[in-house]
Amino acid sequence: MTSTPLNQSRSEGHSIQRPATVIFDFGWTLAEPAGSSYSNWAKTVRAALTRLLGNLRSVAANDYASDYELAVLTEIEDALTSEQPLEIDGLWSRISRKNGPYSTNARSCSIEDFGLELTTGDWRLYREAIPVLDILSRGRTAMGLVSDISSPTMHWAALAGRLGLDHYIQAMAFSEELGAVKPDPRGILSVIDQLQTDPAHAFYVGDTPAKDVDSAVAAGVTPVWLRRRPEARLGRHQPAHTIHTLRDLLTIL
Repeated sequence: MTSTPLNQSRSEGHSIQRPATVIFDFGWTLAEPAGSSYSNWAKTVRAALTRLLGNLRSVAANDYASDYELAVLTEIEDALTSEQPLEIDGLWSRISRKNGPYSTNARSCSIEDFGLELTTGDWRLYREAIPVLDILSRGRTAMGLVSDISSPTMHWAALAGRLGLDHYIQAMAFSEELGAVKPDPRGILSVIDQLQTDPAHAFYVGDTPAKDVDSAVAAGVTPVWLRRRPEARLGRHQPAHTIHTLRDLLTIL
């Protein structure tokens, strides 16, 4: 498929190029936990959820649990005992839909410890991430981030800041606050709205095509599959572009 050109407008008879908008997924697109594969990360989250469940049970046994903690306890119990595969990102968006996001509820030491356990480890940006973001930034490209997450938003937003992404990323949307996971397009649409940009001239870059490509199509933006994991399977839609490193993105903008 041919590359999508930058947004163009006309002024006084001259063609003026304006930068595209690029929205990124987070995990395995811009960053990864060092030494942990995609499949191992799911095991890490499941183990952390099991510890959180034990801590919340202890709090509940002593009658110290808030309504939100009790709701989280019930959701985790149901998720871990279900015969269905554990959807680690969907768990927290489901909790938010029923009880509001964590940011609107009373703080919980158990949930704080859980979120910090997942986000204060050795997360690192891919080597090409900062050079590519720097080139896009110098070209005045508007950039956003949309990600499905496995714990409350505040911990992932803080991680993005520690990694230096807030120097480049102007708008973020996370599934826990939204109460929706991809392929629901609400995250991408939220960032589009925050950036006040045109979806027709926006790209969404992600590594999980069944979620990322399909959500991009639903949002009306150009889907770009970053094929870091060959085993990943397409969903309903084909990507407009398939790339193998973030640097490849520069060839299609």
